[in-house]
Amino acid sequence: MTMRTTQEAAWVAQTETPTGVDRRAQRVRLTPEAVRAADSGAEAWVRGAITLLWALIDTAVARVNAARERRGLVERLAVRRTSHEYWLTAPGPDGAERCVAVLVSLRTVQGHAKGGAHVTTSQTRARIDLVPTAAGGRLRWLVPAPEREFTAQVVDDLLLSVFSGSTAATRLDRYFTTDAAL
Repeated sequence: MTMRTTQEAAWVAQTETPTGVDRRAQRVRLTPEAVRAADSGAEAWVRGAITLLWALIDTAVARVNAARERRGLVERLAVRRTSHEYWLTAPGPDGAERCVAVLVSLRTVQGHAKGGAHVTTSQTRARIDLVPTAAGGRLRWLVPAPEREFTAQVVDDLLLSVFSGSTAATRLDRYFTTDAAL
C-alpha cells in the first residue's frame, strides 16, 4: 500500500455522512476554489472506496492462488483489473472457463459520491449489488437488500463457489439479486 493510499484510507475511515447542517451549508454558492476542494474530498472518498473493494478481492485471490499452489494445481486465478473493473478467470472443476466480474459505477457528481458496484459470475444470472458507506465511522461496502457487509469472508465464499464448486454458494444466496432494476 503506498503512502498516498494509506492516507486516503485513513481520511475515508474518519469521514462520516453529512449532517443536515452540512447539506444546508453546501447550498450556499461556492467559489471555484471551494468547489475544487469539495470535489477533491469526494474524489478521494471514491478512490478510497474502490481501493478498499479491490483490496478485499486481492486478498482473496492471493489466498486462492496460494491454496492452488500448495495442492500442486497449475491453474491460477487470472486477474485483469482497470480503475473500475476487476475480472477473474480460471477453469472450474469441470475444466470449463469460469469468471467473476466486479464492475464499479461509483463517481463524483457535484461534490458527492454516487453509485456503487455490481458483482456477476459465469455461474448465475443473479448479481450482487454493492454500495459504499461510511456509516459507523468506517468505510465499508454493503449489500443493500439483506443489509449485510461485503466482507473478506463473503469474497472467499464467492470465489470458492465459482471456481471450486464448493457448497459456499448456499451461504451466498441472500447476497444475490435477480431483479431487473439496477
